[in-house]
Amino acid sequence: MKFWAMFRQSFVVLILCGIGGILAGTVLGNMTESLRDVPGLIVLIPAIIGMKGNIFTTMGSRLGSAVHMGLITPEKIFNKEMAENVKGTMILAVLMSFITGVFASLSSYLLSLTGVVPSPNFLAIMIISIVATFITSIVLIAFTVCIVYVAFKKGLDPDNITGPTLATLGDFIALLGIFAISGAAIYVLDAVGVGL
Repeated sequence: MKFWAMFRQSFVVLILCGIGGILAGTVLGNMTESLRDVPGLIVLIPAIIGMKGNIFTTMGSRLGSAVHMGLITPEKIFNKEMAENVKGTMILAVLMSFITGVFASLSSYLLSLTGVVPSPNFLAIMIISIVATFITSIVLIAFTVCIVYVAFKKGLDPDNITGPTLATLGDFIALLGIFAISGAAIYVLDAVGVGL
């Protein structure tokens, strides 16, 4: 690919990703009540965001490679190759959300022993981690497939677009998911008398 074609494709995407990063920061800035109500949530957020970026940019790269090799085409985008990628990505995301929830709870608990932060609610952190990851993974899988499909149909190189786009979308959608699920978790746990 020639330098200017690569520059044009990447530059516009990176500008949009910068704007998306600012929007993600805005969502995080509005989460102060949830961060206060769920001890340990501040430890979970960077881990979930990092995990989303890693898992879905990797999926985007795999799909881009499959497009270049002719395993996925616009005519047969929902084939066995795509199904295997979706299934593997979903299983990996949910499994990692469980592990991330455990480690976030453990590290929050260890921090609480110093008396600096309150003791975390293990159940709340696990619910937020797993449910937010499950829901946002479905959304991000749809976005990943759409981005690769549109890039391919427009004659763009998916490798120039999927990585930065999915990293930014992953941050934004993960924060929205955590924000929504943490609010719901607080409400449900209070309703059943578990409380935070």
